[in-house]
Amino acid sequence: MFYLYHHNDLSRLADLFAVLRSRRRVSPLARDTVLAPNAGIGRWLRIQLAESEGIAANIAGELPGEFIWRLLGSVLPEADTDGHHFQNDCLPWHLYAALPEIARDVPEVADYLGRPVVEVRRYQLARQLADVFDEYLYYRADMLARWEAGEIPATAPGRWQARVWHWLTRPHRLGSDHRAAALRRFIARLGDDHDTAFHAKVIARCPADLYCFGLVAVPPDHLRFLYALATHIDVHFLLPNPSEAYWGDITAHRVALELPSTDMPDACDLLPGEAAIEADHPLLSRLGRMARDTLRLLYSDEFTGMIEPELGEAMAYTCPADDSLLHRIQRDIVTLAYRHSRQGMDRADISFEVHACHSRLREIQVLQDQLLDRLARDDARVAAGEIEPAARLAPRDIIVMLPDVAAYTPAIQAVFGGASADRYLPFGLADRARSAAHPIVGCVADLLDLPLSRWQASQLMDLLSVPAVARRFRLDETELAALARWIEAAGIRWGRDGDHRAEMGAGDYDQNSWRFGLDRLLLGVAQADDETLIDGVAPWSDLEGGITAALGKLWRFEDTLARFADALTVPATPGQWQTRLNNLVDQMIAPGPDAPDEQRALDALRGVFACLDRAEACTAEKPLAADRRLSWNAVRDDLRARLDSVADRQPFLAGGITFCGMVPLRAVPFHVVCVLGMNDTAFPRQDSTRAFNVMSAAPYLGDRNVRDDDRLLFLQALTAARDQFYISYIGQDIRTGEALPPSPLVGETLDFIHQAYFRDEPPRDVHARLIHRQPMQPFSARYFRPAADIGDSRIFTYAGAWRAASRAAHGPRHESDAFMGPAETTDAPTIEAPAEPIEALDVATLKRFFDHPARAFFRDRLQLDLDAGPASPLDEEPLDLSPLAAAGLRRRLLATAEAHAQQALATSPSALEIARGSLPPPPLAAARYAEQAEAVNTLLPLARDWQTRATPESVDIRLDDIAGLRLTGRIEGLAADTLCRLVPNKLKTRHRLRAWIDYLALVAAGHTATLAIAGFDPDNKALAGACFQADVTPTQARENLTRLVEIYRCGQRRAQCFHPDLADAYNPTQTKAFENLSFRFRAGDRRAHHLLRDPYVALLLGPADAPLGESADTSIFIDTIERITGPMNALLQAQAL
Repeated sequence: MFYLYHHNDLSRLADLFAVLRSRRRVSPLARDTVLAPNAGIGRWLRIQLAESEGIAANIAGELPGEFIWRLLGSVLPEADTDGHHFQNDCLPWHLYAALPEIARDVPEVADYLGRPVVEVRRYQLARQLADVFDEYLYYRADMLARWEAGEIPATAPGRWQARVWHWLTRPHRLGSDHRAAALRRFIARLGDDHDTAFHAKVIARCPADLYCFGLVAVPPDHLRFLYALATHIDVHFLLPNPSEAYWGDITAHRVALELPSTDMPDACDLLPGEAAIEADHPLLSRLGRMARDTLRLLYSDEFTGMIEPELGEAMAYTCPADDSLLHRIQRDIVTLAYRHSRQGMDRADISFEVHACHSRLREIQVLQDQLLDRLARDDARVAAGEIEPAARLAPRDIIVMLPDVAAYTPAIQAVFGGASADRYLPFGLADRARSAAHPIVGCVADLLDLPLSRWQASQLMDLLSVPAVARRFRLDETELAALARWIEAAGIRWGRDGDHRAEMGAGDYDQNSWRFGLDRLLLGVAQADDETLIDGVAPWSDLEGGITAALGKLWRFEDTLARFADALTVPATPGQWQTRLNNLVDQMIAPGPDAPDEQRALDALRGVFACLDRAEACTAEKPLAADRRLSWNAVRDDLRARLDSVADRQPFLAGGITFCGMVPLRAVPFHVVCVLGMNDTAFPRQDSTRAFNVMSAAPYLGDRNVRDDDRLLFLQALTAARDQFYISYIGQDIRTGEALPPSPLVGETLDFIHQAYFRDEPPRDVHARLIHRQPMQPFSARYFRPAADIGDSRIFTYAGAWRAASRAAHGPRHESDAFMGPAETTDAPTIEAPAEPIEALDVATLKRFFDHPARAFFRDRLQLDLDAGPASPLDEEPLDLSPLAAAGLRRRLLATAEAHAQQALATSPSALEIARGSLPPPPLAAARYAEQAEAVNTLLPLARDWQTRATPESVDIRLDDIAGLRLTGRIEGLAADTLCRLVPNKLKTRHRLRAWIDYLALVAAGHTATLAIAGFDPDNKALAGACFQADVTPTQARENLTRLVEIYRCGQRRAQCFHPDLADAYNPTQTKAFENLSFRFRAGDRRAHHLLRDPYVALLLGPADAPLGESADTSIFIDTIERITGPMNALLQAQAL
């Protein structure tokens, strides 16, 4: 018999299910078959049984479609033999193979596929056709039968889809033994009283009692199947039903601005043969169409043998008390009597709330505060003795439902996962896509795109940095860091080689490709001479000892990728694709022995690849075309879709707050139900296949569609909330502050609440009471004001740490003290390092100190490394010469000219320089190279002149008492009593100061010499030649050197407010020189000095209005500049070059 039980509380239905099981007529150890709408409902039902009975065992949960198809296959051999070809894991590949052949008979298909066939379109059409045919098999079996008989509709898309279906179902192709035909044949044979053998076969393969739990939207043919089956076994249909009154005949209206009346029928929403009758409840009529259709089908004449057992008070509908707005809404849905409900709501009523936020992150932050408040309220009630401790709200009593879980996952993990101990709430995150479940899955998903990849350096290094990938190629963190440096230095930017770059439309040249860079690196291992071009390759030999073994691992990694990238572009059969992809995983991934999550991720990937095994079996058994091979595009799109879908096993109901999608736990009761992401365009979802689906033009009773399904989900969430229903949406534009509307479902619900429960109040006042507009920032001052001042008691935060930020943002502006104290000469820096005895100093160390004294103090003395971490490898080849690259090029050119005694450099780039990859690609290289070569040529006459005077020599110096230190070092470049410094750069303070220190040490050690520095004018934008000379006595040299060493010793105890670039920017001869320089160190200036971005210098700056001090006379920066560079600038004299 077919028994129907219905109730508005799913937990009561679960209790009834437990009672029915206890009264079964079979062994207690027999397994019970339960058909549930999804795995989430099935898991919840087992938990309910375990809580009520102490154990939940011997329950076989199945989806209705799986059970029906399994039974059909076992009793109808032809269905098992041929019907599986119409399953959703086979039909797309049959269509993919057949579409080129079908295109010959169906012009619409040929026009879409193109000539030649566009592979991406071919798979997309096959997938979309398979989806709509699958829906037709559920809901339009009669239409498919007519199409198989040759009927062709007059209009599109039915006209051409009918011809495709007719082509597929010919006996010599897939045939017509699909599940819709098998289902109808099964129902017909069960109704044949003479087919007793078939009846006995069915009974033998069915349980004595079949339980259908929580099925709301059921295809009509599935209901007919269950009803037919009930003539031989007992079918118990436990239906969640929001109302105790029959509501199968209510109608829907487009807009629920007023209470329903009898003169407002919506003819567009009436089904064929449906009369316009009075609507009974606006929410049921607008949101519950799919449940209504199921109810109408069950009570139709077709199911007259259905039995509704009389259970009396045991299954009487639960009517919530009239103690809150939510309970009144639910009560009126149960009774369909809302016209005379009590008006208004209590000020303390938080049972129904809508929160408008600025972003997803703010939605999650606000949710956390609101849940903490609800939990704290119950704790207070327990403390006051109002409720028992067991009745208090717990995290497991809260569910948060999201239309798009992936979009909210980062915010959930950051806010709930990163909460401090006093605000931490246990939670579980379900419905995550396979690709987001583990980095390995995301890594393999990216590998599927290899044929489209530009092979960017950062992309491949990110892939190699995945622990399981690095483990496969036996790379550790030290080697990975070295490889990143080598890749950038060797000039690798993007592209496998010249051919690959040409395919990408960037020209056929190897420069800056992986082939180019790896050749340089590998040759550099064997060839130490960087100046020799070997077979067109310029070696890069600056490799680091034994770690060069990592280079072979990098080559193997790139070669493995290249081989698979080539293999992926070759079409193959489904079985060959499965083997190919498993090999890819084996050769790229090595799960850790102590990382079970990695092994689970690999198992999940192989499970996804197993779908190709199914496709192989189907297409081999019934090939619809001579060529069964699949293109990479088709396999990639199919696997991508599967990896982006939700895995079968999800951590539902793990003991904390449950975050999940809208579908898995539909209608499951929780004390607090939260629905987030209720944005205008996000929910209900748009049906992208509406124009492609013939069902949209002529709907039948019981049809299912995306928008109505989402409407029912919202209704079920509303009725499942036991105490509180919480809605959140992005209600304000984060950039403009413009108010954004919520989902139409939220709007309709609010309009109904206004008309039913606040009919005497203006809509604005009602919305102000129900919609709480949250501030854009978590540190908004509104959060820290009294509720009476805000006007909304639901604007609050438990994140007290934001209070200081709020005060800083909205209180009086007080400049914080500088980290090192005021930038004034009268105030020494406030942070000092412990004094350490210094006995000896090297000249090279002294020069490095003055390159950046602040960095030397913080990094070397305080062990405070503020330098940014290793940057990602560059991905774009140089289209111009950066200042650093230009300086390096000039140094190489000068060294080459001196080594070969060249009179002048050629202005066209040499093959060696091109092979180094530092120049822009042709034809941009010529002009950039010529500019630098011409600049170096201006220095060559002086270089030759210095070389002809004498051979430069090196001098070791030792000074035993320079400011109490022993100063040692080697000074190079002394030629004929002249210390020569030829610098192919602008002679900025850094270069002059380095030469000056060498010169002072040389003369102070007793050598008579003149200093000559040649290079480019530091004040000229062009590369114009310049020369500086100095001639000091030993006494002057010792005095100046002593001053610098004393500053060095001071710099070991506290930071020195100096940087060579700061000295370059300060010209005391200019009018308002200090004011102009100080202005460039104020935040927001478009001409801001680059040292503002230096973390060490930033620590030395004073308050924002006086970062370098109040004036030049009191500025410690200017004082230090003058002490360090003043004597040097006074003694260095500019000379003609």
